[in-house]
Amino acid sequence: MAMGEAAGVAAVLALDAGVSVRNVDVGAVQRVLRSQGADPGDQSGANPDVPALARTEAEAGVAA
Repeated sequence: MAMGEAAGVAAVLALDAGVSVRNVDVGAVQRVLRSQGADPGDQSGANPDVPALARTEAEAGVAA
């Protein structure tokens, strides 16, 4: 699912910028994914964009 989410985010950013998907800023895709609660794998440690409660539940294995 993460790959599809990233592809969708990249497509939207490309449309908004009027560029092809291959010219979308990868960092921008990663920032959007993090803001949506995803982990694009570009940072170590906890995702600061995800509320602490969601991180605690995810670490405990509680399904949302």
